[in-house]
Amino acid sequence: MCGEAAQRFWASTHVGDEEWRDGAGYDLAALREFDPAERAKAEDFLVRRSGVDWRDIDALDALGSERALIAIECSL
Repeated sequence: MCGEAAQRFWASTHVGDEEWRDGAGYDLAALREFDPAERAKAEDFLVRRSGVDWRDIDALDALGSERALIAIECSL
């Protein structure tokens, strides 16, 4: 079962018209609270999407892993 931080982060990845218009990002504070298994799942999701949305790039940067940083470089 997902922890509270994971629930907040995954909910923030569903960007509707209002969030898009307001420029709302993902919940990076929640992402930083993830345990290692949750971080790995989020990293997989974000690496697959890298370059699709600026929010993905921000989240990869927040993760800061070598893989995440390489994904950022490759998406630029």
